Amino acid sequence: MVNTEVKKNTTLEAKMSDFDDRSGIIACTTPWGRWWQTIDDVTVEVNVRDACKAKEIQCSITPNSLSLAVSGSTVFKVANNKPLLT
Repeated sequence: MVNTEVKKNTTLEAKMSDFDDRSGIIACTTPWGRWWQTIDDVTVEVNVRDACKAKEIQCSITPNSLSLAVSGSTVFKVANNKPLLT
């Protein structure tokens, strides 16, 4: 019985992995940049000015929120699945 369950889980993982490989990137374009996700991760690209330095970027990621500010200006903030765009 245990071997059957392991085989089922392995098959499901293989299908999910195959989905990532075949899906490609379908980016969601926003006023501040773009983002996309796969089953395993989320990628966010933010447009900044050419002379922007890393120390000017403040990013906070927690289990319940995500926020990004550049040069003290909030680009986006999401808390508890509710966007708080400024």
